[in-house]
Amino acid sequence: MKRADRILVCSDPLLDPAGRKNGNGKVVWTGAVGDVEHPATPAPPGLRTRVLVSLSTTAFPGQEAFLQKALEAVADLPLEVVVTTGPAIDPAGLSAPPNTIVHRYVPHRDVMPECSAVLGHGGHATTMLALGHGLPLVIAPMHPLLDQRMVGKAVQDAGAGLLIKASSSPEEIARAVKTVVDSALFRTAASGVGHRIREADGAGTGARVLAEMVS
Repeated sequence: MKRADRILVCSDPLLDPAGRKNGNGKVVWTGAVGDVEHPATPAPPGLRTRVLVSLSTTAFPGQEAFLQKALEAVADLPLEVVVTTGPAIDPAGLSAPPNTIVHRYVPHRDVMPECSAVLGHGGHATTMLALGHGLPLVIAPMHPLLDQRMVGKAVQDAGAGLLIKASSSPEEIARAVKTVVDSALFRTAASGVGHRIREADGAGTGARVLAEMVS
C-alpha cells in the first residue's frame, strides 16, 4: 500500500467514512462499480410491490435462521418477494410463504429494476448495486467483524435504509421492511444516492485513472 502510486477505492466517497477525510491525493474514490442499465422506479405505497431478499453467498453462523425469520416476516405483507440464497443455503430447507419465490441464483441486475427495496446483509457489492438502482435497503449484518455493519450504518446515516440486528424478530424485520417500502423519505434518499453512483461511473473512472498512469 505504501509503495503504490495510486490506491483506487471502488465505492461512493460520501458513503465511505474514509472518503470524507482522506485528502492526500494518493487515494482515489472512483465511485461504486455496478451493472446498472435500467434504474428502478420504486412503486408508491398502496400498490403491491416487489422486494428482493439476498444474504451473503458465504455461509455465516445464523444466516439460514435469519433468512427463515425474514420469510416469516414478509408472509403477511402485501409484497411479492424474491429470495436468492446462493450456494450458502439450500432453498429446499426453507419454508417459504405463498407470496415468495426462492431461487438458488438469479442475476440481481435482472430483478432490481422491478423492485422497491432490498433486504440484505450489508455486503458492499449487493448494497452498492441496490443503491445504484435507487432502492432503499434494510441491512442485517451477518458477521460482527467484517464491514457489513459499517456499510449498513453508512446507508442508514444517508437516509437510504435501516440497519437492524440479525437477532431481530420476524415482527421487527417486517416493521423495518414495511417502513422502507412505504416511506417516501427512504425512496427519495436512495434515489439521490443512486443518481450519484450512476453519474460517477466507477468502472469508467477507474479505467481512466489507470490509463492516465501508464500513458
